[in-house]
Amino acid sequence: LSPYCMKGTSMGNQRPADGVALALNPSHASKGKGQRLLVRNYMTPICEVPSTGPNATIVEAVATMKHQEVSKILVVQSGVAIGLLTLNCVLQEVIIAGRSKESPVKDIMVQDLHTIDCDSTHDD
Repeated sequence: LSPYCMKGTSMGNQRPADGVALALNPSHASKGKGQRLLVRNYMTPICEVPSTGPNATIVEAVATMKHQEVSKILVVQSGVAIGLLTLNCVLQEVIIAGRSKESPVKDIMVQDLHTIDCDSTHDD
């Protein structure tokens, strides 16, 4: 999958809403008669959304989330989305279960991401 491949929800000013980190960008979604509307034409590239690496500590990732004013952050490795860290993950694992806030993000991130190839059509 390329760096444009994750389904998402509206981000407004490049900030994820309560959904996945990549977003529909209707301003890029113009479709001429007989033209295929490709995912790459209306998704925000991974490099433009708040993200962290899998080996970042939970406290570092939460600091990034606070700075970016988001409740979810994409976990990226070598330009590929491999997970999603949510404040809910942090609450469940650190506050409730007592995991160290110095643990790596990869230990608590959501790993079951739904993705789509950037050359897929809008109907896919």
